[in-house]
Amino acid sequence: MPLKAYAAILRNKLPKYQFTAIDIKTRLRFIAYATELTFNNGLTFLLLLAYWLRAFGVFHHLFFQTDNGGEFGGPATSRKRTLMQNFIFNHLDVSLLNIPPGQKQFNTFVERSHRTDDEEFYAINLAKVTSRASFFKMAQDWTLYFNYQRPHFGKGMKGQTPAQALHASRMAINPAVGAMPVLLLDQVSLYLDCLWNISTIPWDNSPRNLMLVNETMAHYHLPLLNQGGQHLGLYPPAGHYNTRFRTISSAAKRSRSSGRLRALAVMKSIFFPSL
Repeated sequence: MPLKAYAAILRNKLPKYQFTAIDIKTRLRFIAYATELTFNNGLTFLLLLAYWLRAFGVFHHLFFQTDNGGEFGGPATSRKRTLMQNFIFNHLDVSLLNIPPGQKQFNTFVERSHRTDDEEFYAINLAKVTSRASFFKMAQDWTLYFNYQRPHFGKGMKGQTPAQALHASRMAINPAVGAMPVLLLDQVSLYLDCLWNISTIPWDNSPRNLMLVNETMAHYHLPLLNQGGQHLGLYPPAGHYNTRFRTISSAAKRSRSSGRLRALAVMKSIFFPSL
């Protein structure tokens, strides 16, 4: 990238890290940024992606393949990765997969999209950035262009945009799925943790008080139940969103936690702005 681009990053204190997820079949892509490469931010990105896909009609079983970096919990045999799968992603019907260590070719689609970012977005636009807000606006516009206007010529794409490839697949998925907001994960992770108590999971060490763990996990799953006790799995079918949020709101009020109410409002505004 040109020197002016790097100067703009320093001048505007832009986030250093880009998190990227890409659907191999359609090339639909989802991105977020972070100022720190932490486990909280990596977990937040995976959760945002899962919730977003479920909210837009992607109800089949999902596979999320990541590298073995600490931001995603480390290798497949790590304690964090096991807890992520068992305590969180099993309930979202998502399987976590790791690329083989040292085999970066398994991450080809993401790396190729990063090259496109460098050549068609960062090299051209970074020097024009005047603030963090203007950068995130540009990043959002770039994401929309990538998913809805830019033709792709990789294997099987035949010059289609990702949105056209999604339409051609005839899957009953809302076409707006490609418009996920470009967010700063460092901020969103605070709301997710407040709403679902992620930090209470014993990530690094097995606790001695197993009763406390059971109580913690029971509280963690509270938002997964509607008023009749039915398991909604955080992705109820269309028409049930209001019921779900009324239920979570009631739980938050019972806890008398203004932090949880604020977290609820923020997450609702991200995923269901029209409700």
